[in-house]
Amino acid sequence: MCKGFLTAVLQDYATDHDVAMDKLQLRWHVMSGEQSTKGLSVDDYLLHGLFVDGAVWNVQTCALDEPCAGKRGAVLPPVHLLVCEADAVHTETSDQTKTFPCPIYSCALRGALSTQSNNFVSVVNLNTQLDSSHWVMRGVAILCQDSRNTAV
Repeated sequence: MCKGFLTAVLQDYATDHDVAMDKLQLRWHVMSGEQSTKGLSVDDYLLHGLFVDGAVWNVQTCALDEPCAGKRGAVLPPVHLLVCEADAVHTETSDQTKTFPCPIYSCALRGALSTQSNNFVSVVNLNTQLDSSHWVMRGVAILCQDSRNTAV
């Protein structure tokens, strides 16, 4: 997955629905094991093979969690990507739910201004039971390639 793919998703939706691209947003939802893909529309996408670096995804709590000792991270469950008009975007989180604005990078290589590099793809809010600052200090990110720089 790269910026080009996300742009193509938005362009495709904008063309099909006669909506300006700047009025669209992407909504991300990490799927849990029991969720079915049967209700997805033609405008929905399922992303497979993304890697969480510095954390793991806990399928029981549907939130970021600490990795096991000696592990840097794990493959993220499939992610449901949905295009929404900006006015229609709503959050499924309650006031008690904490989120971490997790950056997505093409690979593990990050620089000082990583959100402005060609490696930076996007940001997705992930549920967490800890403060966002905890994950920032750990350097948690979603990678399109695992930490050994092999495509997943």
